[in-house]
Amino acid sequence: MKARKHLGNRTQLIIYASVIVFIVGYLLFKGIQSFRASYFVSAPERLNIVQYGSRTAFYSLTSTSGRSYVMYLPPDLKMSVPGGYGEYRLGSVGKLVHLYKDPSLIQKTLSVASSSFVHAYFYTSSDEVFYGTEVAAEKTRPSIRTIMFADSNIGYLDRLYLALKLIRQSGEDYTLLSYNEEVNKIYNEILFEDEAFEQNTIGLLYQKPYRLEQQNIQLQYADSYKTAVKLSALLEGNGIRVNDLAEKRQPVQRCQLIHDQQHDSQTLRDMAVFFDCDVKEGDTDIYDILFVLGEAEQAWEIR
Repeated sequence: MKARKHLGNRTQLIIYASVIVFIVGYLLFKGIQSFRASYFVSAPERLNIVQYGSRTAFYSLTSTSGRSYVMYLPPDLKMSVPGGYGEYRLGSVGKLVHLYKDPSLIQKTLSVASSSFVHAYFYTSSDEVFYGTEVAAEKTRPSIRTIMFADSNIGYLDRLYLALKLIRQSGEDYTLLSYNEEVNKIYNEILFEDEAFEQNTIGLLYQKPYRLEQQNIQLQYADSYKTAVKLSALLEGNGIRVNDLAEKRQPVQRCQLIHDQQHDSQTLRDMAVFFDCDVKEGDTDIYDILFVLGEAEQAWEIR
């Protein structure tokens, strides 16, 4: 009887130990997987972040010896909001985010405005609306408190990476980016001139790896030429060459990036992540990548 009890206890210990080893091994595997996907290992050459609020700030942080940039935007500045929303005061975009439960509107709005991929964005979960035509011009580094505790699209490993990168910086480490405003006196509106900003910042915010890869892109859209032009400008601002815009009507499907076997690239991988596209192999004619917008055309629609 005692031998059976001893055997039963031993079996239970083996089961418990196996479960603990499995859990520890799984957590270790997930931890390594998360670390490898984090900015500690795979940070872009130029990391663009937005801190949204009463003084919305766009930061472009370099991981090399190049310059880092900052641009401050007042709440009353009107911008095009992708998704078919038209033009909104920047200070009201947070209300839109809260209403439609879509925080990515901040990322898309500032990406289109800056012609660059916004990788990380920080915001408050409230529906507060901000007002004001001016913001303080004093340069400051990104708020570490905001990075660590505000709502965001990135996880804690990436937050930690940013905090460690910024902790020894000051506002003087940043070059101020300027932008043009168009004043509509009839409606008393201030509009962000995105085309002028594109011209003024050519060669400043691009990602060097994309330029070096020199992938040729054909962007295929179904209905909105205006949206295709804006997305083309967004890609070009990042250093990705768009050779052609092609209107091709077809059933709405997920966004696709089509490439041949010989042209897998960082450009392809990063576009797939940023635009949430499926990647598939296929005939690309004379291009390296076919960017078929599909459902992304509606998600990024510019009116």
